[in-house]
Amino acid sequence: MATSIIGTQQRAYGIGQGLQPIPPFTIVAQRAPTTSDRANIGTFWIYTVSNDCYVLTSINNGISNWVSFNQGGTGQFSSLVITTGPNTIAGLTTFNGNVVFNGNITQAAGVTSLLQTLITGSLSQDGGATLLNTDAIAQTINIGTGAADKTVTLGSTNTTSTTTINSGSGNITMNGTVLAPSQPSFNAFLQPGVINQTGNSGSPDILFNNVSQVGTAYNAATGEFTAPVTGRYLIGARVTVNNLSAPMSNGYLQIDKYPPVGAVPNVSEVCGLCNPVACMTATTSPDRYTFQGQTVLGMAVGERIKIHCVVKDGGANTAGYSGAGERETLFYGQLLS
Repeated sequence: MATSIIGTQQRAYGIGQGLQPIPPFTIVAQRAPTTSDRANIGTFWIYTVSNDCYVLTSINNGISNWVSFNQGGTGQFSSLVITTGPNTIAGLTTFNGNVVFNGNITQAAGVTSLLQTLITGSLSQDGGATLLNTDAIAQTINIGTGAADKTVTLGSTNTTSTTTINSGSGNITMNGTVLAPSQPSFNAFLQPGVINQTGNSGSPDILFNNVSQVGTAYNAATGEFTAPVTGRYLIGARVTVNNLSAPMSNGYLQIDKYPPVGAVPNVSEVCGLCNPVACMTATTSPDRYTFQGQTVLGMAVGERIKIHCVVKDGGANTAGYSGAGERETLFYGQLLS
């Protein structure tokens, strides 16, 4: 049943003053107020069952507007400033207006959607997801764009975490120096050299034994580089073959890409196809030739690459791989994107 407690404003004499207004009497009930409950503007309503409090702010066209002071309640605000911290937000929370956080905000659970929000303190997420501008309206999102010196960090240092930046059909512009100290890469040399490797169409694996790398993707025991992440890799090699003999009239350097499991390559890039004897250096070492080349390979995580150098028509004669210098026989690669 709706209540109707509307009367004239009560007044009383103040000490040394004239008539002073008396606040409306507080309503104490075992239910929450409804839009049909009428009282004087400014009346408080105490709902004893849920320990909640309401205040009547207006009556328009016979409809009462009771505003709740519930702990953890909901409401709509054209602007909201929270200056103390830390503050805790629980459940599904959406900020559509202009919200300024000057303290520290902790998201306990659920999903927080920040659409037009200025955070000058810190925002931490203990559960669920924090979303920036997930609506369909074109927006400009500024993160750390103030004039003061600052360090802006995106992503987690957890080794299994992933950070994704999407640009749609547009571009991602980075001004200044872009550092990628953990970008997978390797540089492997053969030192010392090995003999009797090729010359009769043989193509043994080249096991580079002097390796420097970022990560652990190159395996010196197998001569293979395994892609730690999916991407485009710059791959290159140089192999210097020595002890060449006249019958060796055909040779090439080959970069083979293998699936994560299997011994048959699914891609072979042939570099430096030539007649090695005809191209031999006729100077101080007339019995050697250097095959070299590089390419950009798309590799899925787990795919493997290694190189082979083949010299044909040697008959019983064999040639070796030179490792007298650091740059004579090498294999290298780096993740581009």
